[in-house]
Amino acid sequence: MKVIKLATELRRISAKHRQLAFVPTMGALHRGHASLVDLAQAHGRTTLVSIFVNPTQFSPDEDFDRYPRTLEADLDLLRDKGVDYVFAPGPKELYLADHQTEVFNNRLSTELCGMTRRNHFRGVLTIVLKLLNLCRPRYLVLGKKDYQQLVVIKKMIADFCLDIEVIAAEIVREDDGLAISTRNSYLNAEQRQQASIIYRALQEARQRYIDESPKFGDNCRDLLDELVHNCEYRINNHGLLLVEYAELRDRATLEKIKLRRGAILLVAVQIDKLRLIDNVELYPELIASDDKN
Repeated sequence: MKVIKLATELRRISAKHRQLAFVPTMGALHRGHASLVDLAQAHGRTTLVSIFVNPTQFSPDEDFDRYPRTLEADLDLLRDKGVDYVFAPGPKELYLADHQTEVFNNRLSTELCGMTRRNHFRGVLTIVLKLLNLCRPRYLVLGKKDYQQLVVIKKMIADFCLDIEVIAAEIVREDDGLAISTRNSYLNAEQRQQASIIYRALQEARQRYIDESPKFGDNCRDLLDELVHNCEYRINNHGLLLVEYAELRDRATLEKIKLRRGAILLVAVQIDKLRLIDNVELYPELIASDDKN
C-alpha cells in the first residue's frame, strides 16, 4: 500500500489506473468504512481511499478541532484490507491560499440537514469535486447513512457530466441497530443506550407501511403522515433525544414524496449537543416497481 501526500503525485499515479475505485473519508475509520472498501474492491481493479478532515464542511460551532484524527490506525486498517493507495494530504494541498471557487446545489444544499448546516454541503461538494478531478476514478463508493450527501454528490456528478459510476453501500449497524458513525464515540453510556431508539422507530414505521399500505392503494397520504408523526413522537419521548427533522422524501431525488413513489424516511436527532442521522427505505419491493411507472 502506497501513501500519497501530494496532489501532483495522486494525479500522476491515478492516470495509470482506468478502473480505479475511490472511497473518500475523513478518517477515524470503522466497520462502516471497511464495508465501503470491500465494495470498492469488488468493482474496481485498483482501490484508493482518501483521508482528509475537510474544514470547509464544518460550521464554526461544530466539531472540526476535536474530530478524531487517527491516521496511523487508519493506515493499519487499510493495509490489512489490501487497499492499493491512500491519499492523506494536508489542507494546503487542497486549498490554495486564495481559494475562491465553491460548488453549491441550489435546492438540496438548503433542505433537511442543510437547514441547520448551511455551508455543509457546499464544503462537501467542493472537496469531493476536487478529489474526483485529481484521481479521475471509474467508481465512487459512498455510504447510505449520509443519504442526503449521497444524493447531492450523485446530482453533482450528473450535472457536471462526469463519467463516474456511484456505488451506494448499505448502512452498517451496531447490534442494537444504531448506524455506525465516527461521532458515536462522543456518546456517553446513557446517551448511547437512548440512541438505539432511532433505528427501532424507523423500523416500526417501515413495518407498518409494509403491513398497511396495500389497504390504502394510491390514497395513503394519511398513513404516510401518521408514520412520520409516530416516528418523531417515539424518538422525542425517549430520554434526552430531540428530533430535528423526520421526513419522507423520494428515494432518488429527495423531493417531497408523491403517492406511489419510492420513499425513504430520514431523521436527524439531537442528543445534548450531538447530532445523529439515520434513514430507512420504505418497502423496497414496492420501490422497484414504482420507479418504472
